[in-house]
Amino acid sequence: MGKSTLTNALLGNQTARTGDISTALDSGKHTTTHAQLYDLNEATQLIDSPGLQEFGLHHLEAADLLQYFPDLSHLVGQCRFHNCTHRAEPGCAVKAAAEAGEAKHERIEFLQRITDELLR
Repeated sequence: MGKSTLTNALLGNQTARTGDISTALDSGKHTTTHAQLYDLNEATQLIDSPGLQEFGLHHLEAADLLQYFPDLSHLVGQCRFHNCTHRAEPGCAVKAAAEAGEAKHERIEFLQRITDELLR
């Protein structure tokens, strides 16, 4: 089920255009070509927008990732080493924040997974 199909289910009618499922890919065929705003009720609106066929972060540098984490970005520049990987380096501000309970371990693990992906 795609976003437009879900939109139609929420609206209770077939307003949003939908397409067939690709048998080769077992997924939708990206029927939506523009963003559309729908009023679900007086207090709720829904935007149906085109999907992404591909998403990547390979245009980013691993060393710059920390700034893109709003809950961790205040730690940018506070590590002892400018190329800190936030794993085992002494003086790592991110590790210190996690150990002090000021940063969630799950977020740091996510940061590290993305870092690993970019370094491949």
